[in-house]
Amino acid sequence: MKYFRIKIYLKIIVFFKSLFKNNYDQKKIDQVILSSSKKKYITYTSQLRSSFLLVLLYLKSKYKNKNEIIMLSYNLKEMVNIARQLNLKLVFCDLDFKNGSYELSDLKRKINRKTLCVVQTNIFCNFNICLKVKRLCNKEEVTLIEDNAVYFDNFSKNKEKVLAGSFGDYCLMSFNIMKNISGLYGGC
Repeated sequence: MKYFRIKIYLKIIVFFKSLFKNNYDQKKIDQVILSSSKKKYITYTSQLRSSFLLVLLYLKSKYKNKNEIIMLSYNLKEMVNIARQLNLKLVFCDLDFKNGSYELSDLKRKINRKTLCVVQTNIFCNFNICLKVKRLCNKEEVTLIEDNAVYFDNFSKNKEKVLAGSFGDYCLMSFNIMKNISGLYGGC
């Protein structure tokens, strides 16, 4: 317990020092995130759910005849509420308890011409599952959104480093206080 309090105390000191001294290079931070996610662009928001809202608004404007979103049942209630507020029909997919992600046969059955996107929540996922979901979405021509609120920068080695967030068409990240990379708040 004593060690824990010392560690927290040191983190608090670093936090307060950072308020008065800006010693980070924004371009370098952008480059790290863009290269790890293999994306062209980055937008910072107040929270990951704000990023989710922006992506869904864009997709709704681009694909006006699609109104279904496929999600896993263990998604954060606020994320579900965003989809509901945008009048999207929520379709929950069965969970494969061996890998903690989509039951792929059920996901394949639920994708249809009205499917706007599939949200891959990376909490229990691994490289092989993300790859299978990506291949299915590509085959069905459905947008894949990766929710990396918890799973930031985990990777699997398969000839090269493959990072979470690099599978989806969109990658959402969170920098809240209890995340792997903490800025106390924020997302992209």
